[in-house]
Parts: sequence; structure tokens; C-alpha cells
Amino acid sequence: MPTTPFETSEAWTTENRFTAADETDALLSNTGSGIVYFEVTKTDDLPSVHPRKATPLHPGQSIPLQLKVGWRLWLSGEGGLASLLVAP
Repeated sequence: MPTTPFETSEAWTTENRFTAADETDALLSNTGSGIVYFEVTKTDDLPSVHPRKATPLHPGQSIPLQLKVGWRLWLSGEGGLASLLVAP
């Protein structure tokens, strides 16, 4: 299963965005020591919520996600590290 690593920044950036090409089952994991925040959108527009108001993922935590075709997963967090494991 392919894993995509992310080194997050405080703001939403396209470098820390994953777009689902197909209906996707994934596991998002915080592999660093800081809090990672995430938000899902249906367009390329930046999330309307401030990064610190998005869903937090604490160090060592993982969360399963189901993304529909074209949905975007955005990640943020000052100096955070995360990985996204995508099921084939």
C-alpha cells in the first residue's frame, strides 16, 4: 500500500494536500511530536476554516478516512509530520 509522507506548515498549502483519484480508504497518522490538523474539501479552494480550528490529530494518533473521488485532504500544523497510507 502506498504511503505519502507530509511535513506540514502552519498554513494550508497545496504541498500538504492529497486529492483522491478514486474512492479511497486511507489511514492518516501523526508521525511527529506536534499536533497535525486536517480538513476535507470538495474543491481546490483552501479550506474556509482556520487551520487551528480544523480537526486535530495528536502525536501517535491515527484515523481511518474514506475519501470520495476528487475530495481533497488538507494538512497543517507547525513542524508536524504525518503519513497517509492509501489502500489499493
